[in-house]
Amino acid sequence: APVEPAEIRSQLVEAASCRELSASLSNPPVALIRRRARLLYLPAAGGPSGARNSAVVALARSRGGPLVLSRFVGMWRRARVTRESALLWSAAVVTPIDGGWASRLPDEAPCLRRKLRPIACPEVFLKCA
Repeated sequence: APVEPAEIRSQLVEAASCRELSASLSNPPVALIRRRARLLYLPAAGGPSGARNSAVVALARSRGGPLVLSRFVGMWRRARVTRESALLWSAAVVTPIDGGWASRLPDEAPCLRRKLRPIACPEVFLKCA
């Protein structure tokens, strides 16, 4: 279905507002980066954002690492990342994982169905480490 002109105008106004806001955002304080890195769960977390945090923690513990992370976040906050870089850093691999045999549904004849679960593995900070 075609997009209504009013919706396009509304999106343009919202985009202009976001550009104005992004110009005033600063890098997060280095102390905040250190504190957040200490609180990260090291192994992969469950759910759609199950990235390994160990690479982020290693970078945060390295000399100058918190400053690098702070500047990295600041670039994203201010939309100072090129399209190509955004594609590289936000890329993810989605892999189907076999979860075993699916249980029968009520009123269903026995069948040979497998449970497949998609697992997203974002690579963002692995490239950084």
